Amino acid sequence: MKKTIDSNWKKTFFMIWTGQAFSLLGIRSWFLIGGLSCVMMAVSGFMIPAVVNIKGEGKERSPKKP
Repeated sequence: MKKTIDSNWKKTFFMIWTGQAFSLLGIRSWFLIGGLSCVMMAVSGFMIPAVVNIKGEGKERSPKKP
C-alpha cells in the first residue's frame, strides 16, 4: 500500500511541475532545448579519444596470426 501512495505522489508532483514548465516557456522552446541538448551530446561523444581513434587502435590490439 505504501508503494502505491509514494508513486501516486511522485506522479502528481511531476505532472504539475512539467505542466507549469511547458506553460511558462511554451512547446517550441522545450523542443529547441531538447534538440540542442541531443546535438551537444552527440558532438561531445565524438570528442572522446576512444571514439575518435577507434579504427587506429583496432589494428594494434587485434591478435597476431602465427
